[in-house]
Amino acid sequence: MQLDPPGQTGTLNLVALQGGSTPSQSDTSAAGAPFLLPSRWEGFGHVIIEAIACGLPVIAFDCPYGPADILSGRQGGVLVEPQDISGLAQAIDHLLAAPEERQSLVAAGQASIERFSLARIATEYADLIEVVAEKRRNLEPARFAQS
Repeated sequence: MQLDPPGQTGTLNLVALQGGSTPSQSDTSAAGAPFLLPSRWEGFGHVIIEAIACGLPVIAFDCPYGPADILSGRQGGVLVEPQDISGLAQAIDHLLAAPEERQSLVAAGQASIERFSLARIATEYADLIEVVAEKRRNLEPARFAQS
């Protein structure tokens, strides 16, 4: 994506939408450009975690279900009011002109995404299954005693 130089209006000149694969950290972090998520709603926002893991700061609409849960406290990115195109453009301009802030957001984000790691989520699911199974055993002791 190309934008006018920082300090100018920030009109969009070119957008290239690439799909089909998740970029690796080496493909993306050197560019330093923010990852944009202008969604009206998200089921969770896993792509935000992927972008942070690849070393990209995120700019996302604060839409229901996802972005605020992941980016709370500016941990990896900036939230913009939903469908506020002007606010989105201002956030893009600001981050493109502020490399130190981009780096700070990325560092905070990478420190925070451990809570979404496979090991942590698997442990939380296993703990939840154990709690539910224990409650069920307590509710139906005779049924489980026969097993």
